[in-house]
Amino acid sequence: MKKFKLTSLAKLALFFAAFYALAGYCGSKILAQAEIRGTAPWRLGSVDPAALMVQQIGADLDRRIKEAPSKRNYATQDGPNSLSIKKQRLSEILGVVDSRVGIGGYEVILADGVRPTEAEGFVISSVRWPVLPRLDGEGLLLEPKTPNGQTTIVLGDADDLPEALIGLIPGTEKKAKKIRALAQSGSRVFVVAMVDRRDDNSGSRVIGRFTNQPHREFVYRMAYEMGRHVIGYEIQRVLGLVDILTHQDPKQTISLWGWGEGGVVALPAAALDERISRVGLGGSFSPKENVWQEPIYRNVWNYVSEFGDAGTAVLLGNRALFVSNEACPIIEGPPTNRNGRTGAAPGKLGAYDLKKVEAEFDLARQKRIVGQKNAGWLLASTDDEVWERMFGQLPHIKSVPMVKDPLDIQAKSLRRHDRLMDQLCDHVQLLWQRGDRTRLGIFHGNALAQSGKWDQETPKIRKVFHDQVIGNLGQTSQVPSKPAHSRKIYDTPEFTGWEVEMDLPVAPGVFAQGIYLVPKGIKEGEKRPVIVCQHGLEGKPQDVANPLKMTTYYNSFAAQLAERGYIVFAPQNPYIGHDRFRVLQRKANPIGLSLFSYITAQHRVILDWLKTRPEVDPERLAFYGLSYGGKTAMRVPAILTDYCLSICSGDFNEWVGKNVSREPWGQYVSYMYTGEYEMPEFNLGSTFNYAEMGWLIAPRPFMVERGHDDGVGIDSMVSSEYAKIREVYARLKIPHKTEIEFFLGGHEIQGKGTFEFLKKHLNYPK
Repeated sequence: MKKFKLTSLAKLALFFAAFYALAGYCGSKILAQAEIRGTAPWRLGSVDPAALMVQQIGADLDRRIKEAPSKRNYATQDGPNSLSIKKQRLSEILGVVDSRVGIGGYEVILADGVRPTEAEGFVISSVRWPVLPRLDGEGLLLEPKTPNGQTTIVLGDADDLPEALIGLIPGTEKKAKKIRALAQSGSRVFVVAMVDRRDDNSGSRVIGRFTNQPHREFVYRMAYEMGRHVIGYEIQRVLGLVDILTHQDPKQTISLWGWGEGGVVALPAAALDERISRVGLGGSFSPKENVWQEPIYRNVWNYVSEFGDAGTAVLLGNRALFVSNEACPIIEGPPTNRNGRTGAAPGKLGAYDLKKVEAEFDLARQKRIVGQKNAGWLLASTDDEVWERMFGQLPHIKSVPMVKDPLDIQAKSLRRHDRLMDQLCDHVQLLWQRGDRTRLGIFHGNALAQSGKWDQETPKIRKVFHDQVIGNLGQTSQVPSKPAHSRKIYDTPEFTGWEVEMDLPVAPGVFAQGIYLVPKGIKEGEKRPVIVCQHGLEGKPQDVANPLKMTTYYNSFAAQLAERGYIVFAPQNPYIGHDRFRVLQRKANPIGLSLFSYITAQHRVILDWLKTRPEVDPERLAFYGLSYGGKTAMRVPAILTDYCLSICSGDFNEWVGKNVSREPWGQYVSYMYTGEYEMPEFNLGSTFNYAEMGWLIAPRPFMVERGHDDGVGIDSMVSSEYAKIREVYARLKIPHKTEIEFFLGGHEIQGKGTFEFLKKHLNYPK
């Protein structure tokens, strides 16, 4: 019997060794299972922890999304959720924050577009109006010969050219009849041009590089980083027109109608501006819990948690809302990859569940502010029914006349589109160029670094970074309530290595996991520093901790440090699995979270566990990461002050510029041209670039490791951003606590100056 048991265990050990060797999972033989003293036995079996981690975070986000509407605070008449405060918040998350240029007037354009055209009872003109500095709105005006004092602003779906919407070129004949009939009845009609879903202009003619991102996505990516949004810009164009119209005639009635993407713009535009007396929507009003599956340009930070379409409708107060349940536009995905045009994010638009639309509309009616429920709200099955309720019986138009040269009109309308889109891109580029001044204001310029109040004031700023930019899961430092689980995987002459996994209390089912390397020969009562060594994109802890070979890029730097006597923890971060992890960012953003919300919480758990280990010095917990691990090195230690120092390798950048620049510097490519659509972080460019994150790490030691040939950036850009950090450390009178090392090499761990930096500031080895 005894012999049988030994044989079975041996076979089991051989089975696991063969399995992991075949999968390349650990990079060395799997040892007979043995846990660290004080931990429970390994419980994940042969499951890949990285894949399971991504899956569990996705499940946690699904739960949070489902619960969001029931936890939402709707607008009230007074108090912290008053109508005015909620409107201000909606403006912020949509990026409707720039002051418009003031009252001007619209101009009739004769040089381009549609020349004034006589029609049955109205004149068609191409018009332009000022909105923001260097940014205009444009569209078509149908001016009735016998006006009735009514004005209607029409927003078509993104791909509906204004000229098609009024019947000058083929495309939307049914809608054209409605709009022409409205003008013929006496209403002045403005049809506003919008950013469409083509990709012809999604790139740069200057550098000759283009993507297959829909135009709306191309604008969205750069704008989102700067706290703006393609939806918000189009709201500004609508409200800029409202400014002009009400200045001309304060007593006129202004109605707003939007189809498809136009409806996505129309609802918040009307919610924000009481001068719009009524709003009609077609193919847009719906629950937004599944917005993460839709095109990425519909992603709005925290919208599902704070508003949803029901919560936005509540902001209308006692103004009228008319919703058509006709089908929304069907979009199968972005334009196809072709001729080097790639990078678009996945996303589809399909038919809405009509019962869910009805439920969202009923929810909005239930949540309306007491005393503001006297306005007529209507949910109808067709656009025709809604239009009749909004505008009364309209003249019957049998056909829509065509002009002699529709192709010429279409070509001019597309040129107008590119001109307006370029204005949006240029405005974002201007915001980026001025962003350093905006961000500096958060730290009160250089005064805070010289005020003697750095330690008292920076925790408040750190909280803003965590809560409003990264997204806070709410976990605080504490002694772990449940034991970690572990198993031995490495045993070398210099150190022993274990896989460790522990629960994440704030997110049931989610866990933190990594490899723990402990040097041999630690004496009883001795406490050594820990270096948390972080892998990059699509990486695993084995990439940094493998003792059997020098791994590509990482050069097994965790194993090297363990051989020098440091305790090392190499976490698994969840940026692995290609689109499977990028979807996590899509799910997280609409509820005010991000991928780094989870990463930060996981590192909180890891730090708390490390501090319980008898061999660990809790005052000497350092961080060192490459690539996406360097991205982690900027964000996580800026929030978690238990990290006593941080080293950013292969990532440090003028990060905002890398995300928004349409014409990037030198040989490197900005994220505007890649498939890494999870990179934009809402409003980061107006709040915290890498310099400001470095300031949040101060006065703790901070270092940058930079290879001259590393294509993630260029030396001048890296140097310029780092100089801002160096200045603050100097003003804090601790210039010796920050360094940058340049070396001849690429995207890799050099491990020379950084190892000396660790030795110097961790005072080990002596």
